[in-house]
Amino acid sequence: MCRSPLSDERVLPGTAPAVVAMHAVRAEFPDFGHTELDAILPGWVPGGNAARSAELDRYARRLSALPGAVSVRTATGIYAHGSRTEGPSYALADRYPSTAGTSLAGYGPTEPFGPAGVRLARAVRTTRAPTAPLVTGPPARLLDVQQVMAPTCRPPSAWCCPPPSSC
Repeated sequence: MCRSPLSDERVLPGTAPAVVAMHAVRAEFPDFGHTELDAILPGWVPGGNAARSAELDRYARRLSALPGAVSVRTATGIYAHGSRTEGPSYALADRYPSTAGTSLAGYGPTEPFGPAGVRLARAVRTTRAPTAPLVTGPPARLLDVQQVMAPTCRPPSAWCCPPPSSC
């Protein structure tokens, strides 16, 4: 059987301490542990340009509205469900843009190598952006592995997700 080298606690027996701990954390702290997906816009910086800031705002709103997205953070604020929930701050303006480009941190499903994360990574990669984004994070890595292994491994559900899930 062809298996992905990427895994999370779901590959362990249900009684393993790591599995029990993650179930408890997810039940008690539902906002903890969302998987981060980063979209980097190389060479694209909003700077002090109002039109570019508005374009970044629209892109962040689109990403936050994707199925499975929990929130998005970037220089123009924090977004959820297609709306800006917090405006720009010094901390955001200091972290997300640089002279080399701009990044956005998207947060999605809690299972980093699960099918919902893969769907979100695929959606982030195909969402209209100010420039071609580079998308990274655990779900994006799994998506890349799937695309490379798919021609030689069938079915994908046998190597991307522990049963009974499918990608």
